Amino acid sequence: MSIKKKGSEKVKIGQSFNLSINKDTVKEQGAFGIKGGAFKASLSSSTDYRQRQIYWLLSGKNITAKDFKDEVLTGTETLKKDGSRTFDFEVYPDCEQEGVEDLNIQFFLDPGRSKIIAADSIQIIDTSNDPTNCEENVSDKAYAIIESRKQVKENTSLFYTITNGAPGKNLYYKLSGKNINKNDFNLSYSGLQGKIKIGEDGQAFIPVLPKNDYREEGVEQLTFTLFEDKKKKKKLSSVEVPILDGTTERVDNFPTKPSKPNGKQPVWGSSTPEGTWFTLSPSRTEIQENTSSRTRIDSDAAEGTKLYYKISGNGIDDDDLNLNYARKSGQVELNTNGVAFIPHLIRNDNKTEGPESLTIELFRDDNSDDLLATTSVPLIDSSTQTETDNPTQSPAPDKLQPIWGGGTIEGTWFTLSPSRSEFEEGESSSVRIDSDAFPGTTVYWELSGNNMNIQDLDLDAGSNRLSSTETITRNGFGEIRHSFTVDGINEGTEEITISMYRNESKNELLATTSFPLLDGAAEIEINNNNNNLDEGKKMKFKIFTTGFPAGSDLYWDISGVNINQDDFDTSPIEGSKTLDATQKFQLNFATRKDKITEGTEFYRLNVYSDAEKSTLVGQSDDVTIFDTSTAPAVTYDLITGTSSVKEGPGFKIKIKTKNVDPGTVVYWRATGTASGQDLINETTGDALGGPVILGSDGNATMQFRTIKDQITEGLETFSVQAFTDSGYLNPVGNIVTVGILDSSTGL
Repeated sequence: MSIKKKGSEKVKIGQSFNLSINKDTVKEQGAFGIKGGAFKASLSSSTDYRQRQIYWLLSGKNITAKDFKDEVLTGTETLKKDGSRTFDFEVYPDCEQEGVEDLNIQFFLDPGRSKIIAADSIQIIDTSNDPTNCEENVSDKAYAIIESRKQVKENTSLFYTITNGAPGKNLYYKLSGKNINKNDFNLSYSGLQGKIKIGEDGQAFIPVLPKNDYREEGVEQLTFTLFEDKKKKKKLSSVEVPILDGTTERVDNFPTKPSKPNGKQPVWGSSTPEGTWFTLSPSRTEIQENTSSRTRIDSDAAEGTKLYYKISGNGIDDDDLNLNYARKSGQVELNTNGVAFIPHLIRNDNKTEGPESLTIELFRDDNSDDLLATTSVPLIDSSTQTETDNPTQSPAPDKLQPIWGGGTIEGTWFTLSPSRSEFEEGESSSVRIDSDAFPGTTVYWELSGNNMNIQDLDLDAGSNRLSSTETITRNGFGEIRHSFTVDGINEGTEEITISMYRNESKNELLATTSFPLLDGAAEIEINNNNNNLDEGKKMKFKIFTTGFPAGSDLYWDISGVNINQDDFDTSPIEGSKTLDATQKFQLNFATRKDKITEGTEFYRLNVYSDAEKSTLVGQSDDVTIFDTSTAPAVTYDLITGTSSVKEGPGFKIKIKTKNVDPGTVVYWRATGTASGQDLINETTGDALGGPVILGSDGNATMQFRTIKDQITEGLETFSVQAFTDSGYLNPVGNIVTVGILDSSTGL
């Protein structure tokens, strides 16, 4: 990819520079009520650009300096010695309710910002309050409610923070919303209503765990309302969080009944050193083999608290797990937010076991005496045991299992999970990165496979290349996407491997995964309804395909001797088509009766599997076009209203044509003794030559004015010739001359 602006050198993007933004979206107001939403743009290059001055520009519809903390849209910084730099931007509420805005970020090599080297965009989510109250910040309000998630999935925890409260004060709350009832929640945590006691720090925490109830209800709006009195008449504030329905109601999954709480619901308060509540939230609603799942622990316990977990389930053993990640039991240590992550990577063990359920339990000690939380997630069996593919054992781990924590800047673990167990040529693959790395961490990856090369990837469809970088986003996630072309070659199933590394030198492997790519070898049949036709007639091609997956893009064009767009009324004569489930499509063309005598012409339809049109997968028979045209004579005539003019007055030169299309560009050039200092072209501004466009009548008129320059020069001549090309190689028409009479007296 490259970008070229007028008057600038061409700079290849993606080769010299790489730009990544750590978020897809940023809110005008940051998380937990902190004013300003921050994001990072990381620019990297080779050491050839070390300590180079880089200039940046922020732009977009409705984007102004008020959108940013520093109230500037441009700036400059110097790259580090390795040719990289991370740029920090902070978005502020601008008191304008504008909806989602697209913010463009561009980087340049020069202060004039003409030599662009990298560009990307991010969406700004509008959170501005009513303009009459735009200075109000939620974190400054008394008894403000701050939700831990802006949306929540079933079987995932959510907690509310009450802040800026009076220590010791009792408050009351309720949960409500359309279709919201006690069946939606794990009642071992908050029920539909409860009591709060503000702690000494002015805060209180209320944990809510929406459960998987196997009811297809769609998105539900959960409203948390805070009251000052027990009868819930004096409302203080409220917030809404959508619950995303991740369940499917099936014959084997009946809607569940209300869960039974472990005991009486407590009065929710501030955090304590040992913690009063703990939740477990799997990152997936179900886990496939060869896929990772990260179970998040949320709590109100102090930093450094150590807990213990174990997993169980019918048929679950060590061979189901990649033992280089979390095992059947282990230890965790909470971070400053009371959070830790347990990563499991489920193996494809070639053992047909059917559906399994993976249960994770959290304990206060390693004796499993004090159960703190539990969760379960279905494990989808995709293994097929055959005579040649016998069950496999999990390889022994190459290191001791660590104490799992709540994340680090660079990350201590990474997993790669394909979204499906296999893909076909013509489809797009998505490999998800899970980690405990902080947002903004850059990882390096490469794709490999038998005979895999860049031609196997559909770059026009947004595919990544064979290697690149990925920037970790919120929650330690990332994604690597590829689109595979259908090359029409029978190659059999190919094994695709993606490997991920810590740095560009690739000396520290972080994770690897593989998946089969099924051969998409295909055939195309093209039927045309006529092999011979006169100019001005229509015809159609019917294209039938086999072996291409629905959603595949095919590319086509028309070719032939002396054949171009001017031979057709149908436009354009090249394009692409996305296949649907019918695996067929039709193209219609109308030839043009162009009044140009060209003789008999031939053309054919070509179909390709790639945008570069390097792999031809289908071609029609030749179609004959019989020439029925007689070319009319084309003429150009230059006319002037006067043969001479004194210095000071003006004159006109008219280019009159016949059988030349309106809008055609005609080029003219002046010769003679007159110079650009002697007259002005008031029509185009070009004194001695340039382009002029024919009007709707096929003519063009240029108005000139001579200059009374007070210099005695004698008679000067101004002669004009017309041409059909900008190189002035093909003259047409006559030459017209105007004499400029000298009326000046030298000073």
